[in-house]
Amino acid sequence: MLHVLVPLAQGCEELEAITIMDLLVRAGIDVTTCGLD
Repeated sequence: MLHVLVPLAQGCEELEAITIMDLLVRAGIDVTTCGLD
């Protein structure tokens, strides 16, 4: 099983991040997000 870490920095476009994560999940890839300060 594939696993992807998606780092999110302050000021990122939420819609772009959610779209990428949604596509990965639909492809059967396990997605983990983390916040950067």
